[in-house]
Amino acid sequence: VKNINNKVKKYRNSLITYEYEQIYIKKRLDTIINDEEIEGYYNDHSDDFILKDYIVKCMYLKINKNAPDQKNLKKSYLLNNEEDELFLRTYSLKHAIEFYYNNEEWVYFDEILKKIPLQDFNKKKFIQKKKKLTFEEDNFIYYINIYDFRLEDGVSPLSFEKEKIRSIILNMRSTELRKKLKADLHNDALKNKSIEYYKND
Repeated sequence: VKNINNKVKKYRNSLITYEYEQIYIKKRLDTIINDEEIEGYYNDHSDDFILKDYIVKCMYLKINKNAPDQKNLKKSYLLNNEEDELFLRTYSLKHAIEFYYNNEEWVYFDEILKKIPLQDFNKKKFIQKKKKLTFEEDNFIYYINIYDFRLEDGVSPLSFEKEKIRSIILNMRSTELRKKLKADLHNDALKNKSIEYYKND
């Protein structure tokens, strides 16, 4: 019975300790992470950011076969200037079934492929050519413009890893706070001679 009581007491103490840790960390954790710190971590750990798949920057548009003004659309989807981008965004609001374009955002190419009925093609060659493509399938017309890419097994770009690095740095800071708390509690307990030891039976 004594052994069971000790285990229950130890379990209860561990729960209290965990709750205290969470409060302690929440109050003291510095959540501000500047771009220099993110870039520094990225440069120091570049081997940790190897791509396992292809990523691209691209524009993707799906419209009905009978959508209007496709002559201008065929020119504008090439994105040669700001006027092309403005036309695309305005056109997509009125006529797009699906539209994606964020000129600074990297996405996995497989996410784009889920929306495009392409078959029997070499993914690597398709991407490397920075392919600009329009084609018809069923009652729809598709426009694709891949204007930047990173290949599988290459180093992932910093902008694609920023949020991941931010989480890593926050976890590192949390770990350091947890270590400091345990060290402080241990030292206080030694001073007060209040450490209890439990045998693992």
